[in-house]
Amino acid sequence: MEENYKQFQRVTDRLITYLRFRDNERKQGEDEVWEKIEKGLVSKKVFSLKRRIYMGITAVAAVVIFLFFLIEYKQPGNSDSLDKYVALLEEPVLDSSQIQVYLSSQDKITVEEKTASVTYSSKGSVLINEEKQEADSLDVVEQEYNQIVVPKGKYTHLTLSDGSTVHINSGTRVVYPRVFSGNHREIYVEGEVCLNVTKNEKLPFVVKTTSFDVEVLGTTFNVSAYKNDRNNEVVLVNGSVRLSDRNKNKIELKPDQLAAINNGKIGAVKKVEAVDYIAWTDGLLILQSEPLSNVFKKLERFYGVAIDVSPEASQLKMRGKVDLKQSLDDLIILISSTAPIVWAKTDTGYSIHKKER
Repeated sequence: MEENYKQFQRVTDRLITYLRFRDNERKQGEDEVWEKIEKGLVSKKVFSLKRRIYMGITAVAAVVIFLFFLIEYKQPGNSDSLDKYVALLEEPVLDSSQIQVYLSSQDKITVEEKTASVTYSSKGSVLINEEKQEADSLDVVEQEYNQIVVPKGKYTHLTLSDGSTVHINSGTRVVYPRVFSGNHREIYVEGEVCLNVTKNEKLPFVVKTTSFDVEVLGTTFNVSAYKNDRNNEVVLVNGSVRLSDRNKNKIELKPDQLAAINNGKIGAVKKVEAVDYIAWTDGLLILQSEPLSNVFKKLERFYGVAIDVSPEASQLKMRGKVDLKQSLDDLIILISSTAPIVWAKTDTGYSIHKKER
């Protein structure tokens, strides 16, 4: 219990310090009040062993922690506000049957269709599949964040308030401001997106992920940063981007270059046909000697159906074009006609094995 109290005291002290920092012109009388509060917090009387007092401390600590983060990430100009907001979010439900749009008013809009179009105006009003949604006050003073969760088997097209467009692939979530403010534009991505960023040299655009950040001025590029993938990728179609990982390594990409990020570190850069990597936005997969394990992982996400691939079959390579407008059955039959595999339906989805000679 004493350790919980110490944690509570640390949080409240941090909150007091933070609030003082935010307003260094506080009146002397207010400072005296803060001093009394601080002295009260360390009073020996708080160390009561009664369960009801302990529960009260725990509850207050939770409120103070929440209040601290709420104040911190809502402050305009705070470059860490997006990271802190994302850290407070619950894990997204990617196995849902619905596309979920979380508005800054705490409302959640769900879309049953396979695809959704979400469009923000420059003032923050929202259209979802051409239907206007109620928004908060249009007088945007503080940064307010929305979130889109696209489950497996679904797809969403997002237009941000600055006119930048984001194609959001299956099994992906994106966190973004309802209206961009301050001296930069930032969004958070977990999954795969293809972006066409509206050029504004005075407002750099940054895509943040758990492992790396991508900074651009105006360009088209693809980011693949699924949470459970060890290897992530950034592919540049046109323009220029600067990529930085959590070890502060930085590189700049040129068009038709792919940067691999392995276990959070920037790895090799290679020349590719960048348009192949954004073909999924048109319902196609272009494969260049791709391991079947990767192919079926992409199909699993796109169709929202579990596909179990044996170790022997996973290393087989595939080249060609896959039309995602076909049924999954037809695609697997097509793949099995060109690769030495056998497949079967299971209670949960499909199983894929290498064909025995």
